[in-house]
Amino acid sequence: MDQNDLLNRSFSLYQEINGSNISSDKLYQIEKIQSLSFDGRSVFEIFTPSMKYQKSKYRLGLINQQVPKENYTSSLQGNPSVGSGRLASLRYELDEISKIDALDIVLKPELSIPYPSLFRQVAQSAKNQYSLNAGIEFISSDSYGFNFILTSLPIKIDGTFSDCIPIIRLKNHYSYAEKNLLAENSIAVPCRLDREYYLFRWRGLYFTNYYCFELTSIEDRSVFKSMVDLVVAPIWNKDSYYFRSIAETLVRDLHCFYAQCNTSDYPDTRVSQPTKSIFMEVSRLHGGTISQPRFDFNFIIADIDVSNLRTYQIIPPEETVKDDFKNDQILKPLPPGWIVANVHRRINNDSINFRTNKDREF
Repeated sequence: MDQNDLLNRSFSLYQEINGSNISSDKLYQIEKIQSLSFDGRSVFEIFTPSMKYQKSKYRLGLINQQVPKENYTSSLQGNPSVGSGRLASLRYELDEISKIDALDIVLKPELSIPYPSLFRQVAQSAKNQYSLNAGIEFISSDSYGFNFILTSLPIKIDGTFSDCIPIIRLKNHYSYAEKNLLAENSIAVPCRLDREYYLFRWRGLYFTNYYCFELTSIEDRSVFKSMVDLVVAPIWNKDSYYFRSIAETLVRDLHCFYAQCNTSDYPDTRVSQPTKSIFMEVSRLHGGTISQPRFDFNFIIADIDVSNLRTYQIIPPEETVKDDFKNDQILKPLPPGWIVANVHRRINNDSINFRTNKDREF
């Protein structure tokens, strides 16, 4: 079953349960981006019609927290840790998130959500209308260990009722350490014939996600060049120097904002932007948590100016390097091969999948 069919079947079930006569095209659209789907890779564009919520700036909330190995190992073995202490911490975390005004996207690390609490996490996303992007603890089934990444897309039904569309995809590239962990527990890595990535168009924001080790693939992380305002990345990774290099390269190669959320035991949880080096780190954090309820997480809150980024990206690059322009500008020049038509599509909230031979490169 492909992603399109899965989402349509889920919505049909939603209509049946709720007695709804709302058509799916009023809530979401999904289609494969043929120009990006090749060599064992499928790329989908998922769109929720919500232009009236479009903003010039978007607020990100990154949850810097511990992700203990014993938690996701227990989950891998079919015994997720959901004791009273952990559940109390999760409830407190959700309460604190709800206090942040005008929050658009919440990002948590890889393997951070125990799957028994998944419904509560998604329900809170719908209630408070923020997009939750996070890793789910291993789910073992039929001797396979599934590492899923969640993206919830909040919507308003008939302009009043709050709900959301949860998108869950399997990690495309398991790290070598993950494969060893699964093997030690006599569990196999799921076989997949096709890698999948998603381009989300939500509230006028164009963003995508990469899941930790996926970022180490040069080919995969270059897919969305000129197509996104933001890349979000839940990770669990000790090699902070390597991933810092990836972050600094990605924001300039894709010329977009980048939000990365790591376990607080290691650097770095960060928000970065494609600017001069001194301004590149909008926010950055390492640690600051201890293994006690209410102290095992903290927040990074950051606003990203998407409107200013897009305005810059439609200016001919040769103009941006003139002295009278660049002296007052902190953004770095665009990379070669930039498709300016994709920026206009983002400005107009049009489909990226619509490509013509008139699309020119800077």
